[in-house]
Amino acid sequence: CIAWDFREDSQLQVSSLKGEVASLKRASDVTPDTFESVLADELCVMREAYEAKLSQSRQQLESEQRNHHVSMREMRETMESEIKSLRRRVDVLQAKTDSSK
Repeated sequence: CIAWDFREDSQLQVSSLKGEVASLKRASDVTPDTFESVLADELCVMREAYEAKLSQSRQQLESEQRNHHVSMREMRETMESEIKSLRRRVDVLQAKTDSSK
C-alpha cells in the first residue's frame, strides 16, 4: 500500500534525522567553542550575508540597466518619429511658399 510505504519512509527519515541531531549534540559537547572557531563561524555568516546582498544588488543593477536601455530606445524612436514629422511639415510649408512666388 502506498500510504504504508510513505509512513514507513517518513519514520525512517525521522529516526535518521534524530540520530544526526544526537551525534551533532555529542560533537558539540566534545569540542568546546574556542575564540577562533567562533570568530571563523561569525566571519562565515558575515561573508554569506555579504555575498547574498551583493548578488541582490547585481540583480537590481541588471534590471535597472535593462529598463534604462528600453527607455532610451523608446525615447530615441519617439524623437526620430517627431523629427520625420517636423521635416514633412517643413517640406509642405516650403512647397507652399515656393508655389506662391
